[in-house]
Amino acid sequence: MILLNLTLPPLLYIYLGPAILSNVSLPALPMSSVAAFWDNGTPIPCWVLQDRLYVLQDGVSSYVMYVPYFANRSGVYILSINASEGAIVVIPPGVVTEVSSRYTLLSINRSGIYIYINTSNVTISFAPATLRFESAITSTRGSTSATIAFPVLAIVAAFATLVVVLAQRHKERCDGLGDTDKLILKTIERRGGRVARSELARELGLPASTLHKHLHKLVRYGYIKLVTEGGAQRVELLRECSDG
Repeated sequence: MILLNLTLPPLLYIYLGPAILSNVSLPALPMSSVAAFWDNGTPIPCWVLQDRLYVLQDGVSSYVMYVPYFANRSGVYILSINASEGAIVVIPPGVVTEVSSRYTLLSINRSGIYIYINTSNVTISFAPATLRFESAITSTRGSTSATIAFPVLAIVAAFATLVVVLAQRHKERCDGLGDTDKLILKTIERRGGRVARSELARELGLPASTLHKHLHKLVRYGYIKLVTEGGAQRVELLRECSDG
């Protein structure tokens, strides 16, 4: 199963069942280094040859993660994936999107909107939900008027409304977060809003599997994003959590 999380940049996961060696087609060209892990977060060998992905699993289920190649056009991000075997796309709060093919709406909750696509060569456009307000002063009769300008983001209007409402509802709340989740967010905030994953693990003293679980929970809830560059990964804060 493929899971595409439309954070900025997007994250793509491929979940693999138990096998000795998996050999699967890449759903999208990787922009970052491809990394594979067992379910407990332990890294395992993997390599890419042309458009094929090979993962040495040793008979255990695993998952693969990378940032797919995307284009950015004036704030609108565009990527294409092959989802002929099915893919779940997660649209976090604060992101609006448009899909070039038919899809099925699975769920809407505090972690975002979940849709299912099952076709090849799907183009997905997405961007942060923003409103731009401009004031216009008219000389005629000395009157003043206000103009509300919406950026052209190629969005689905219904999705935009739902995402903005969800983002506002949970903007400053910590619903569903435990003490460890909050500690991770406070640590990232103290480090200036971004920190290498390895440094975060050392500072918190958490087992790799525990840190992995909490980081990906915070990604789903829209608090952080994970960025992979040059084989290393860093954690970036997207929004703060406040109990007040």
